[in-house]
Amino acid sequence: MLPICKRLTGQFFVFCLAAKDDTNINSLIIRAQTNEAKAECLLGLYYIHGLNVTQDYTNGLKWLSKSADQGFPPAEYALGILFKSGLGVPTNRPTADRWFQKASDQGYVPAEHEAALIADRNGNRDEALKLLRDAAQKGFPFVPISNGLYRIRSGRAVLLVHLVCREC
Repeated sequence: MLPICKRLTGQFFVFCLAAKDDTNINSLIIRAQTNEAKAECLLGLYYIHGLNVTQDYTNGLKWLSKSADQGFPPAEYALGILFKSGLGVPTNRPTADRWFQKASDQGYVPAEHEAALIADRNGNRDEALKLLRDAAQKGFPFVPISNGLYRIRSGRAVLLVHLVCREC
């Protein structure tokens, strides 16, 4: 597996979807052109980050959108990150939240984490903790929420670090 890991506006953008043959850009383009959701998502990420291609946010957004429109959770999550951070698109929190929620509804763990942040921001702490527990059970152990960094242990959120920043 070839992980694609990039630091993006204060948040880790981690996709470990790429198989060895996914690094061949020509092969990836052909697969994406046949509406293969995973290939579309990877191609979109390659364009967004300039991996094996010239960085191009317009093409990146096009391919990620095609993949997300097929219901591919990593693409939905990626669009959420783009709209949350304003990378290549205008910042649009409601659109970001919608994409995070779509991916979360399919059990995509990073999106469950984002859905927990949304619930917390909207004052629904019980729902936030439920989502965090679900994410932790699937291997997502550290979660920022409200004013702290929590680790889920035995079904409880344990404060690790008090955060000063308003949104992390």
